[in-house]
Amino acid sequence: MAYALISPAGMVAQVADAKFDVHSDWTWAELAAGTTASAGDVASKQTDGTWTFAAPSPVIVDLVSAARAALDGSDITALRCFKAGVAFPAEWLTYVQALRAIVNGTDTSSTALPARPDYPAGT
Repeated sequence: MAYALISPAGMVAQVADAKFDVHSDWTWAELAAGTTASAGDVASKQTDGTWTFAAPSPVIVDLVSAARAALDGSDITALRCFKAGVAFPAEWLTYVQALRAIVNGTDTSSTALPARPDYPAGT
């Protein structure tokens, strides 16, 4: 028997031969005979209680990759703030949180990255 571990955002995190303890927000889905799933697949629970799995659309994959790159770039801003003794601005915190939501799959409705704020004054 195989099981898919489903994140709260409905994405397959991993496939395992046995269940193990996970946070209550996560779900184990038993894979029916002939059903396959892979990490990164989108999971959908059907009305009969079974699960279906599909690869995410290319737009989502590209958006996640772009959000990861933007997160890496946001570290430069944090470092600039640190070196200049400037507090990390709220608009940058909001931006970073939005990027993280795209990367970790809790935001599946976005089709574009959020707008990057200007660099903070004095950095």
